[in-house]
Amino acid sequence: MPNADVSLYPVLCQHAEQLLAQRQAETDTGGGIDAQVHAAIVAGLRQGSARLATVAAALAVTPRTLQRKLADAGTSFQALLDQARYGLARDYLRAPDLSLVDIAFLLGYQEQSAFNHAFRTWAGTNPGAWRLQEMQERQLDRQQAP
Repeated sequence: MPNADVSLYPVLCQHAEQLLAQRQAETDTGGGIDAQVHAAIVAGLRQGSARLATVAAALAVTPRTLQRKLADAGTSFQALLDQARYGLARDYLRAPDLSLVDIAFLLGYQEQSAFNHAFRTWAGTNPGAWRLQEMQERQLDRQQAP
């Protein structure tokens, strides 16, 4: 470049190196794109919408860019959505005052049957049986505690 400022080059190189180190540190400490998307999905589910477009907007990227970054990280939006839903489902099922219909709604399912099918895929059992087993294990733990 004819009008380039040669003295600015070392400053820009140092800044670029700092940004790369910061990005690497975020990836190493769980701040990678998959962790960010997972957190945005959980927040979105709590607010009622965890769609690709809303999560992408929350992360200030386009939906296609988000899909590409997730593919580079070896995952997909649907896989992270399922992972978040499964984790929340287990938490919700531990709360006996929540019905299965309520849990399905909280997880963004239109019908309980869709939630039941998904949960069976994740856990190998239906949510009601999982809840019962979890309650029995908790009760057994309380009985064994001194």
